[in-house]
Amino acid sequence: MYSLCYLFDIGVTSIIKRPRLGGSQLAPVSTEILRLPGFTEENVQRLRVKAPADVVGNYFRLFVNRRSYTLQGDRLHPKSARHYYYRPKDKKTGQGVSLTLDTTRRHLEGALTVGLYSINPATQCSKWVAVDADYTDSLTDLRKLSFYLKQDGVESALEKSGKPIRS
Repeated sequence: MYSLCYLFDIGVTSIIKRPRLGGSQLAPVSTEILRLPGFTEENVQRLRVKAPADVVGNYFRLFVNRRSYTLQGDRLHPKSARHYYYRPKDKKTGQGVSLTLDTTRRHLEGALTVGLYSINPATQCSKWVAVDADYTDSLTDLRKLSFYLKQDGVESALEKSGKPIRS
């Protein structure tokens, strides 16, 4: 139901939020937009915001701890109605591909959804952490966590994710 994200000692003055393209039980937003009168795929592409190079670079610097990443699949799973993530691979070698600035730009522009790893394998440290809590008292617990993080000088942001609460 709620997600708590926080950054460690980075001095971020603003965080770029982008709309989610899909939920675990919902069709992607773009599918719904295309059903509205006057909205064609061409119009939606034209309305998409282009991510400036400095924004892409800053996002990469702030959130990418390692070049491995996951990519959200295009199709909903027929039974679970979820989008699953996979590790993209080079078609010729079968090896995992590294995250690029271009892939990061496309993520920020909403063309695809990537999953990033928060722990740097070389240092075992993280610049950011996301806590997803979808149980009955999650908001109370996340507010407590946010309070204690603030006591330690770590800023956090609380976001309602729209997922159903599990009991």
